[in-house]
Amino acid sequence: MYLIILGVAETATLSLSVVREEENMHLYTCEHSPFGQKVQMMAKYLGIDMETTVLQMADLKKPEFLAKNPLGRVPTLELDDGKFIWESANIACALCEMAPATNLIGATFVEKCQVREWIISFATDLEKHIFPWIGPLLGYLPYNGMLVTNAKNGVLAYLKTVEKHLTANTYFAGNRLTVADFNCAADLNALMTFVFDKSIRATMPAICRHFKMMTETDAYTAVYGELKYCVTPLAAPKKEKKEPAKKQEKKQEKPAEEPKKKAPAHPCAALAPASYPLDAWKAVYSNADDTRKDAMPVFWENYDPKDYCLYKCTYKYQDELEVGFMTANLASGFLQRCDPIRKFGFGNLIIAQDLKEQHLNMFGAWLFRGTDLIEEMKAGTYFEIADAECYTWERLNPEDATDRKFIDDVWSWESDDHFGGRGDLVEGKTFK
Repeated sequence: MYLIILGVAETATLSLSVVREEENMHLYTCEHSPFGQKVQMMAKYLGIDMETTVLQMADLKKPEFLAKNPLGRVPTLELDDGKFIWESANIACALCEMAPATNLIGATFVEKCQVREWIISFATDLEKHIFPWIGPLLGYLPYNGMLVTNAKNGVLAYLKTVEKHLTANTYFAGNRLTVADFNCAADLNALMTFVFDKSIRATMPAICRHFKMMTETDAYTAVYGELKYCVTPLAAPKKEKKEPAKKQEKKQEKPAEEPKKKAPAHPCAALAPASYPLDAWKAVYSNADDTRKDAMPVFWENYDPKDYCLYKCTYKYQDELEVGFMTANLASGFLQRCDPIRKFGFGNLIIAQDLKEQHLNMFGAWLFRGTDLIEEMKAGTYFEIADAECYTWERLNPEDATDRKFIDDVWSWESDDHFGGRGDLVEGKTFK
């Protein structure tokens, strides 16, 4: 399928071209996609020609593209036999395997393992922070100072490990270029262009040396053009001032108020006293230095399902939670409106950054008096709290290890499994 023509370049690396005996492969990408550019740079270096289709973001959700990549992502590469492969690092490695004489995926077993470990590390520890940092500054995402700062800190913390490695090594794997070097250069390009000014670059001389080496390849120039290092980092967008709404000249007459009906007694008021008073638990929780170690054992020792029930709440419209402070205000407003049940309930809400998408997730764990969901959280009851209908309510079983861990994690504001895969903690709020 491939005829590989090799020649020795001045740098003693292999310059090559791959001549396909069949029709060219077809790359689907979006304009300025850093992942698509990564694949294009690798193809240019290898001399592999491929037809390229530049899609719009809206095209990625159309049935004809989802038939190629059900995840709706770019880049996607169509091979000459009609099959498709996804993910930029995977495609880059596949292209290198088409030219095995280059050893760009590693010449030895150990080098191949090193290549894979760095590529996986870039994807899981670096790339996930780059867009949340730069995207809001370019206007592609809503700006949230807290999330941008967290993403920036994530990038800089990870690059300390990379700097240490490149201080002792010229390349990522072995003593020659591999696909891992190209992956790193592609990931760093946007950072070097938009946010890594002279002061930041001065803290990572080994990374800058490696990046400069990669930018001097013809493949880099062909895809990215001439490198222009960041002089002034992108700044947070300025907020537009809204003009105050004009007051209406005429005041609307208020309709006559109907006489207030006497509120019925709350069902929880008729319950027998709990064997372990709710106020006692709240005092233990408030005074604990370490919630997980000091408070939770006390709770489980005294919890009685005859007196209390446990529920999980999940906000129904997670994909709308894009702005951190607005989500925090939403949570605070809900807890304020829960004030009528302060004598009958206790709970915590967690705001977490979704592990895959750019939105936040909001969920919580609650303790209520009685054996069923409290009336305020039920739709259509006299006591219903308006915001409660925005959440799904699911009973938690304290005998189930998963449910029990979820309660421990939420009330402790920490989790070793991302709160069961729901995300990384951004903020927590307590109702007591």
